[in-house]
Amino acid sequence: PPKYGCVYVSLNYKDNISDESKIEVENAIQTTLSENISVMSIDTLFADSITTFLELNTFFNLDPDLTSKTPLAVENDIDTLITSFATRNLKSFNKVFRRSNLLTEIDDLDEAILNSRMEVKLQQRFTPSPGQSLAYDINFPVTIAQPDDENRRVTSGRFTFNNVICTIRNKLSSTKLEIVDIDQNIQQDNVGSYDSLKGTVNLVGFNPTSIEGGTVLKISVVPTNQGTVRPLRNYVLDVDLDNSTTSSQIDFQETRVNL
Repeated sequence: PPKYGCVYVSLNYKDNISDESKIEVENAIQTTLSENISVMSIDTLFADSITTFLELNTFFNLDPDLTSKTPLAVENDIDTLITSFATRNLKSFNKVFRRSNLLTEIDDLDEAILNSRMEVKLQQRFTPSPGQSLAYDINFPVTIAQPDDENRRVTSGRFTFNNVICTIRNKLSSTKLEIVDIDQNIQQDNVGSYDSLKGTVNLVGFNPTSIEGGTVLKISVVPTNQGTVRPLRNYVLDVDLDNSTTSSQIDFQETRVNL
């Protein structure tokens, strides 16, 4: 929402910068720039940068006759390329992810790669308070795909609820969210909803006992447009390789005839 008389500033700090150093930088901006140089009275407000992670599931056809590498080695090469692509093209403000650009680099990586395709999800992270029934709003920089009767648009990482391992997902053909265990049994039939146009996931009365692997829970969504992800304002894109996959399919180009 607009806040008149204010200018918002967001800084994307390098890793391992202390909170004390961040405060010093922001105070310096206030005193040396905003207060001394501005031609009118304005307030400078700082907003944290928000990292949105890409989950990339890559599939490619491989002709083993055209390479001495194993399928696993080529998969590893593609993972390395994706890491390099993120470093070169993302991780900063106003950087747009274009799936076709990455697929072009993958196809050019090795002549044995005949073609490739990619499924794209977006992921935000938040820290719930175990043992407390609370509401959480998770914001994404783009719209979320509308529900249908075949595909889940919203999913989550694992957490403990009712003494079993569970995840969150949207109901088919619905924006309503539910909690299910690893056998897909419903543990809570309404834990919130998602808003496709606003790009928000809203949890209500969410009360996990613990989060698997730490304290941060990952919420993943399918964007309306998987081909182009254009973050707004203080959002920064990165790739979550732990939640991304690369899979090969053997595809001999020769026509083999049984004699």
